[in-house]
Amino acid sequence: MKTGKGWSTGEVESRIEDRGLRIEGRGSILYPLTSILIPFCALLTVAGCAGNSGHLEKKLMAEKPQLLRNQDYLVGFPDVLTIQVRGHAEMSGAAVIAPDGRIHLGQGSRLRVEGKSLSEVAAIVAGHAGLPTEAVTVKVKEYRSQPIFLIGQVVGWQRSVPYQGPETVLEVLQRVGGITPGAAVDDIYIVRAHVPDGPRPEVFHVDLKAILQKKDEKTNIRLLPYDQVYVGESSRAKLLKCLPPCLRPMFFPILGIRPIGPEGNGIRPKAQKPAHVNMYLPHKPSNLGAEK
Repeated sequence: MKTGKGWSTGEVESRIEDRGLRIEGRGSILYPLTSILIPFCALLTVAGCAGNSGHLEKKLMAEKPQLLRNQDYLVGFPDVLTIQVRGHAEMSGAAVIAPDGRIHLGQGSRLRVEGKSLSEVAAIVAGHAGLPTEAVTVKVKEYRSQPIFLIGQVVGWQRSVPYQGPETVLEVLQRVGGITPGAAVDDIYIVRAHVPDGPRPEVFHVDLKAILQKKDEKTNIRLLPYDQVYVGESSRAKLLKCLPPCLRPMFFPILGIRPIGPEGNGIRPKAQKPAHVNMYLPHKPSNLGAEK
């Protein structure tokens, strides 16, 4: 692997030795210099790759996510619904789904809606009120019952976000703000643990380049509740950690990395890749849920 001036990191060390500046170990006066010089050369090596990664990062967020089509969302405890019943103000308003899966509509009315779609909830409320289904409107005010887990180099750092109905991995990444400048676009996986039903966990590789550049939807997985979205760390972000924090800002323009967080050091702690990713790889990319 060559540096910006055509030298590999090994050649840099040998040239130093040729000039009578042999490195004898950490006690050498030149050791601090070489500890900076070698990572510097390596950073120049990967600088050429930064443009493509940064381009994909911007392309990911170039288009606003489409309005969420959540009619297929199945509600559950403790989601909050907004219900409007025509001509019945006492039954309209916000309704929290209780642990028993029921909502309270006033005057002692408690209707079970756990596991129902919004259209089904509307039909249940309309039937209770003796009205046609068209007289009832039901929306989700707050998604609380089912999470999706984000791990690694995603904007906002790793966390859980609400599952809001059928969304592809691309739509979810757009919804949460995209990936960080230090993300590895070829190291993105979906881990489907199948915790409720117990089958063997599945791992799907996401080819973000193909999705964004070639409009290839084969690996644009449609997510399910409790899926884990793992975004790996790029080599340029890893190499940046080899430099002292005071020198890192000098390389932001070269590597295309923006400052992150209050410290502005451009990197984040490395996220541990989920065990399922390593355990069950290799796994052929799946087109599961790619059809829209």
